[in-house]
Amino acid sequence: MIVCESDLLIIRQLTLADAEFMLRLLNEKSFTRNISDKKVRNITQAEKHLQ
Repeated sequence: MIVCESDLLIIRQLTLADAEFMLRLLNEKSFTRNISDKKVRNITQAEKHLQ
């Protein structure tokens, strides 16, 4: 579902199809250092995090 759209940007709600991206994002050193370690370590955990 698209939330907001412009000529240069589309903002949409995350879906389970975004689990791989979410897994990479949540395990970036800068994310865990500056935001939080969500302890998401595999695709199944990423899918649960998105739900």
